[in-house]
Amino acid sequence: YNRCIAEAAGDYIAIIDSDDMYLPPIRDVLAQVDGAYDIYYYNMLTKDGRTFIKQETDGELFPGQFKIIRRSFVGNAKFSNRLIGVGPDGEFHKSLIDKNPHCKYTNIFAYWYNYPRINSESYSIFNQLQINEQPQIKEQPQNKRMQRRIQQIQRKRMKRRLQYMRRKMGTKGKQRT
Repeated sequence: YNRCIAEAAGDYIAIIDSDDMYLPPIRDVLAQVDGAYDIYYYNMLTKDGRTFIKQETDGELFPGQFKIIRRSFVGNAKFSNRLIGVGPDGEFHKSLIDKNPHCKYTNIFAYWYNYPRINSESYSIFNQLQINEQPQIKEQPQNKRMQRRIQQIQRKRMKRRLQYMRRKMGTKGKQRT
């Protein structure tokens, strides 16, 4: 990814893995890219129906590829082969967040994430985090307050699981082998 970012010529960049895809609502996200923000976030759906909803309170959680970034804002942020957070993009994401970006959270599901994949690094990490306990999308709660509460609970669970895995694996700052 680092070479692709360095060679990019546009004002904004978005990163997508070769086995993932954008959903049609990505057009709605792109329509909001007006130059006012450093990062525009959107949400992800996985192939088994799970959701990743990016919120302002997430901070460094959910590094993922579900963002459009002002290319000039990237600066010296790099993808790394060290395991920080969830997957090798954690250090890149942390570098961006540490710069205190001006962000827009579109709340649009625009990315389809090919997860779970048995042979992927994220599969083994997410399985250890037991994310499969999250409810599948069937019907959205009618009450927005209830929906926000459910999202808060899911974020807290994910944060606790991530902290547990970091302690268990002792991976802060260690190189992968």
